[in-house]
Amino acid sequence: MTGAMPSPLILLCGLTNTPELWAGMRQHLGSDIVTKAPRLPVDTDVDAIARTLLGDAPARFHLCGYSFGGYIALAILAAAPHRVDSLTLLCSTPRADGKEQIAQRRRTIERIQSGDYHAIIAEQDRWMFHPENKANAALIDLRNTMANDYGPTAMTAHLMASISRPDRSAGLRGHHPRVMMIAADNDVLFSVESQRRIAADIQADRFEVIERAGHGAPLERPEAIARILNQWIRGDS
Repeated sequence: MTGAMPSPLILLCGLTNTPELWAGMRQHLGSDIVTKAPRLPVDTDVDAIARTLLGDAPARFHLCGYSFGGYIALAILAAAPHRVDSLTLLCSTPRADGKEQIAQRRRTIERIQSGDYHAIIAEQDRWMFHPENKANAALIDLRNTMANDYGPTAMTAHLMASISRPDRSAGLRGHHPRVMMIAADNDVLFSVESQRRIAADIQADRFEVIERAGHGAPLERPEAIARILNQWIRGDS
């Protein structure tokens, strides 16, 4: 893709994240790629969040949703497919929660309501990053700063939205626009094997694996993700 400026790229962050998640990656995107990284509205319904975000979105745009942000990106695509030039699911899935996931989310909500929010964040720090980054104080401090800003009210609402979201897999088969999935090689929530199967099932146009990264890949490997998105948005895939 040459000549014309690409459509803006909307970046949607995950649970316990704020738009600061994307700061490192944005530094490595091409200067012609305009990005928007909105704070996700506090709501218990992914479609309601999508409608709110669409009200402030450009006429056309590329979408990249990380983890929970992928659920919102899928809801945006379902609501306004004619406005989306491409979709990237980063450490995320189009599938709905299974019974075990729902039960786990409900237990987490109960813990938040009991005042355990900061304990939950500390527990997540133990598995969020690749082993080589688990002692990286800068990454941990940034994540904890975001989590403190995000807060227990948003996490409770977004967990409820995750539980109630529909399975969007079928709507991606034979799809428009182009769809890419990006996995991380040490993601304990979405393994490479499971992500590869989903990518095949939905007939994704591209599947990439970020090396030496856990579920916190946008913080750990921003340059690698930016390189892939630079190619993708320009149609070099």
